[in-house]
This record gives sequence, C-alpha cells and structure tokens, in this order.
Amino acid sequence: MLICYLYKERVVVQCLAIKNLVDDGCAKNFIPLPNLDGKTLAKVLEWWKTHLDMKDNEDNKKEEKEKLKKYEAEFLDRC
Repeated sequence: MLICYLYKERVVVQCLAIKNLVDDGCAKNFIPLPNLDGKTLAKVLEWWKTHLDMKDNEDNKKEEKEKLKKYEAEFLDRC
C-alpha cells in the first residue's frame, strides 16, 4: 500500500537522510520510505513542522520556549 504526504521541503529536510537525497537530486517527485509506517511518519512530520513554525515566530524567545516545552510534553504524552 502506498501512502503519500505532501510537505514543504523546509520541513522534510529536517531529516539529514532526506536532506541528502534532496541535495543529491534523488528526490524529484517522491521519497520512498519503505521501513516507516504512515502513522509514525505523520507524527514525525508534525513534530518537525511545529518546531519550524515556532522557530519562525521567535518574537518573544522566553514565551516561545515555554510554548515549545508544553507542546513537546503534550506530544510525547500522545505517543
């Protein structure tokens, strides 16, 4: 069964292995990840996207660090 996720490159290149595939031109249309199930991949993508979004919004660093800490605790409780 094939499951596809569409994400911006800036999110998926958080993984060094995927970044290397992208940089080497080996990921034109899709990146096969045969040893990763869809549920786990969805959680990883959510983690990366949330961290990038919070990093982009670092107007008040102390407040953002607290939000990130709270997010991480809630995220890990759900896993």
